[in-house]
Amino acid sequence: MPPDVSTESAALTAGTSAAVPTEKGLARPGLWPSAAVVILSAVVCLLWLASSATEATTGDPVAAPVASDLARVGEADLAAALATMDGSAAFMAQFRSRATGCPRPLAWVSLVQAPGQPPARIRLRSGPYFSPEFKLTDRPVRVAIPYPAPYEAGHGTLTAMQAGGGAVVALVPPWPVTAGGGEQTHPVSWRTASSCRQPNG
Repeated sequence: MPPDVSTESAALTAGTSAAVPTEKGLARPGLWPSAAVVILSAVVCLLWLASSATEATTGDPVAAPVASDLARVGEADLAAALATMDGSAAFMAQFRSRATGCPRPLAWVSLVQAPGQPPARIRLRSGPYFSPEFKLTDRPVRVAIPYPAPYEAGHGTLTAMQAGGGAVVALVPPWPVTAGGGEQTHPVSWRTASSCRQPNG
C-alpha cells in the first residue's frame, strides 16, 4: 500500500517547526548588551557610593583618605580665577600683583555632579574663606580658592558644604562628596615654589 503522502508531509512540517526556534524563543539582538550596560552602570555607582560612605564614616587611620593635590593658578589665568571668587575689594586685592610684596597665591579646583546623581549645590571652605555656592551639573566647573593653610606649609584641609545630590571635587586623586553628608573635609597638599619677583629685586 503506497504511503500516505499527506501524513508524511504533515509530520515533516511538524518536525521542521519544532527544530526551528520561534520568534518568542530568539534573544533580541540588542537586549543583552543593553542589560549589561545598565548592570555595569549600577555596579559602578554602588561602588562609588560605598567607597564614599566608608571614607566619610570610618575612624581607622589605615583607611584615611589620601591627600589630593592642588594646582596653582598661573598669572595668565588670574583674572578668570578671581571672577569665580567672592569677597571685598580689599580681600581680592591681596591676590593681584602689586608694587610692594608678593600677591597671595590661589589654587584651582574643579567641581562636578557625581555620576548618576541629581544636580547638587556646593560651597567650599578653604581656611577662613567661604566660596560662593555653585550649582553643579554633569559639566565640570573650575573655581579658584585661596590655599587652606599658609602656602609654605604645603598641606591643609578643605571643607565641602553640599546640598542635593552627590558631587566630586576633581582633584588628583578625586574627592567624592556624598549626598546628604553635611560638612565633609578632605586633606590636600601642594608643591611650594616661589615665582614672585620683587620690584627692583
